[in-house]
Amino acid sequence: MRKENRAQPTTELKSIWKELSRMTTEQALAENLEALQKVMTSQLKDMTQAVAVVFSLYDHHREVMTIQHIEASNAFLQKVVRILGNGVLHLETHVSKAEVASKRNQLVISFSSLTEATMGHIPPALSKTFHLLTGIDRFILIQHYLLDRLYGSSVIALTGEQSNPKWEVLDFYASFAAASLRRIEAEDVLKAEQARLSMVIEGTQAGIWEWNVETGENRVDQRWAEIIGQRVDEIVPQIETWRQLIHSEDHPIVEKALERVFNHHQEYYRVDFRMKHKKGHYVWVQSKGKVNAWSEDGKPLRLSGTHVDITPRKTAEKAVMAANEAKSRFLTHISHEIRTPLNGIMGFAKLLQQTETDGDQREYADLILLASEMLLAIVEDILDLSKIESGNITLRQQLFNLKDIVEAGTAPVKVQADAKNIEFSVNMSPQLPAHVVGDAVRVQQIIMNLTANAVKFTRKGSVRLTVNREGEATMSESGRAIISLIVEDTGIGMTQETLNQVFKPFYQADNDVVHQYGGTGLGLPITKELVALMEGTIEAESKSGVGTTMTVKIPFRLAESKSNRNNSDEDQMHAEQRNEIQEERLSRILVVEDQEANRKMLEFMLKKKGYSFEMANDGNEAVTMFKEADYSLILMDVQMPGMNGLEATRQIRSLMNKKSPKIVAVTAHVTEEDRRQCMDAGMDAFLEKPIDFHQLIATIDAHL
Repeated sequence: MRKENRAQPTTELKSIWKELSRMTTEQALAENLEALQKVMTSQLKDMTQAVAVVFSLYDHHREVMTIQHIEASNAFLQKVVRILGNGVLHLETHVSKAEVASKRNQLVISFSSLTEATMGHIPPALSKTFHLLTGIDRFILIQHYLLDRLYGSSVIALTGEQSNPKWEVLDFYASFAAASLRRIEAEDVLKAEQARLSMVIEGTQAGIWEWNVETGENRVDQRWAEIIGQRVDEIVPQIETWRQLIHSEDHPIVEKALERVFNHHQEYYRVDFRMKHKKGHYVWVQSKGKVNAWSEDGKPLRLSGTHVDITPRKTAEKAVMAANEAKSRFLTHISHEIRTPLNGIMGFAKLLQQTETDGDQREYADLILLASEMLLAIVEDILDLSKIESGNITLRQQLFNLKDIVEAGTAPVKVQADAKNIEFSVNMSPQLPAHVVGDAVRVQQIIMNLTANAVKFTRKGSVRLTVNREGEATMSESGRAIISLIVEDTGIGMTQETLNQVFKPFYQADNDVVHQYGGTGLGLPITKELVALMEGTIEAESKSGVGTTMTVKIPFRLAESKSNRNNSDEDQMHAEQRNEIQEERLSRILVVEDQEANRKMLEFMLKKKGYSFEMANDGNEAVTMFKEADYSLILMDVQMPGMNGLEATRQIRSLMNKKSPKIVAVTAHVTEEDRRQCMDAGMDAFLEKPIDFHQLIATIDAHL
């Protein structure tokens, strides 16, 4: 008998467990919240034989319990609607978080009235009417908690004729139903995240790939395939398929990018390359990715990422590059065409200044030269801006005397200031290093731009340049010094609006300023870019009607100045050099120039200094003349009809039986690329047109 008594509860327990397992399975099959709440209310109704089961969902943010589903007969539901109205479904009841926490240990609670079950939301009179019409006199609240969080509740409505269900069964049911609610919530969050991610990916037109490094499997989505004109089912899901589609020229950069990630040198993989389209052409893609899993020994196991079609961007970039190259070619051509006649105009104007002339003639020569220099400055500014925009400016690193560069940069500006009766002064700190390493030409250009701009916009008063060394006066351990250039003027000044725009190319304050002062609006923008290339800074302070202060700070490498020779040694050296120069000027020079005006100008310049020279009209004539006679130095124009200067230089250098002369390019082509081509052809030096008389003589004397 005792065995039978013990077996009966065991059998019953097994039956209950089996039933609960079935319910758990049913809940697990529910794909969304709506399906789950129907399953839960149906299960509870069948298990308890209840008249109705009401499921509500708890919103933690709003602290509200909302009725989501009622499982009952249609007749019962009609009674409920008559008593409580149509709003019973989705009825909200405020339940504070404190109240939720206080009932955490009460998974199953019994109530004797609808008023108690709804926490007072339904008044007693209406609760009594509900009882009379439905016969329901008991409500059992099942709270679905999991890990101290309330997900919702189920209310079972019972009549007096129905027995109470087993509470321990309801306790267990409350917990696993909460687990089901938690699963659905997590799945809904995941689905929402996936939907959001899909929308983002669709918006970016990105294709997705996932690479299993161990197996070589590479899975892609439809967008990835569409980029190369294929369908997913047409692509063999292996990494070798991807490699075969990559343009052969791009393999090295792709493999190098992967290698950097695999070797832990960078976290993210990113590279642009070309892939073969189904129609045979190539498309540009940008591939981004990251290693998602690593082995214990630090090897990549799985990567995932995206492909984006960047062909339109690459096409646009190519078009921009082509446009920039066309612009550069055009500007170079225009520069050459302007420099060539300017060479004659400026050269003859300078020669005229050196002849005996009356006052008017001297003034005319000065005005011609001034106008020519203004035109040349405009050409130089436009070329410099073009170089900066295309990134073709290369700074030279050479030792130079800071004082000499300051004097060279301010000398022409001082002439302009004197002409306007403006006081112009230069103050150089005694703490300045004698020599620094940098681009002397560009530093001189910065000084000239700043001081010339100050003089131009100053009607009366003064312009002052102060050159200081920032920080310690002695050579620092780093071997660098910051040199400041401060230009102060008492000119027209600027408003804050103008100050904000003054470093933008072609900006002019207003038409009155343009008409009165002229200029291209390029000097300061070019200066700013040059300073930035030197890793320096430029700041402007100004007040309208008071004046402007420009402050430039540039870091330079320092170098020990060369030891000075004593005066007697220098005098002896200069005397020897003068004797050598007199002898060298008897050497023969060949001038190769196709423009008649330029030939005449060079002829006058060389005669003035007593050089022995002959003329050739083009490259062919120059080669022929060199074969027949010996020349110590050749002044070679570059752009000429027939054989140009580069080819003529190559042919002259190839004549092994002749003594090789010094060859100096004299050209209106002035870019770094032009200079490089001249040096590659075999030339020894480079002179820009318009030719400066003193620079010409210095170059000849240095190479004879």
